[in-house]
Amino acid sequence: MKFMSIDSPDFVKSGADILNCNGELLVLLRFPYQAGNKAFQIIRTLPEYIKFLKERKEKESITLMKSFEYVVRGIVNETFIHKLNEKLDRTETMNWLIIWDSVSIEIGNSYFVNNKIDLRTELTDAMGQNVSIIVEPDWLDEQNSINAYVADKDGVVRPGAY
Repeated sequence: MKFMSIDSPDFVKSGADILNCNGELLVLLRFPYQAGNKAFQIIRTLPEYIKFLKERKEKESITLMKSFEYVVRGIVNETFIHKLNEKLDRTETMNWLIIWDSVSIEIGNSYFVNNKIDLRTELTDAMGQNVSIIVEPDWLDEQNSINAYVADKDGVVRPGAY
């Protein structure tokens, strides 16, 4: 089986096309040999996308999401939490992802929440920070995602265990 490299012109162009079309690009970074550790980042410019790709390490898995759905985004304050509480009152189920814009993807900038208590706790701890809360994306959906890997030093793609 042949795996796509993040250096592939098709992969780079796909991300640039999504960014151009949507104005934003949601990426999933899976870290090899770290017991399922993964993180998400919203990229908003082409230079930011190119820099993101250049900073990757061997065997990392990168998934580009063709689309994603915001719940809310902004600076966490009392008004932000109030608006979110209004949405919570109308929400039966939630599988949401909080992404902190100012935190590096390598040190854990995203957190999954599926209940109101965890969500409120995370937001209370994030007062004053810029966050995006999105509906958890189905990153295994091949219709809405494009996946590639960082090649080893010899240029061959050998995925790790994720």
